[in-house]
Amino acid sequence: VDTPLELNVKYRHAEGDLLPDPILYRQLVESLNYLTITQPDISFAKSKKQDRVSKSSSEFEYRAMSTACSEIVWLRGLLAEIGFPQI
Repeated sequence: VDTPLELNVKYRHAEGDLLPDPILYRQLVESLNYLTITQPDISFAKSKKQDRVSKSSSEFEYRAMSTACSEIVWLRGLLAEIGFPQI
């Protein structure tokens, strides 16, 4: 999905149920605004440029498998370091 909300939707005040306590909604919106300001990686995670461009789908699959394997190796090392039993 390009955007999380529908485009060109007209919302009206008379539609839908009102929130029982709008203060909770305001606090949530303020918290999300604070997070997007203090943690820019949250707001701009989908806009990162690709560092490599695959020329074929098989090359892309090999890159994905390589990335997944390196993540698994790192995760297994982390689990072993904190003493989590591995099967």
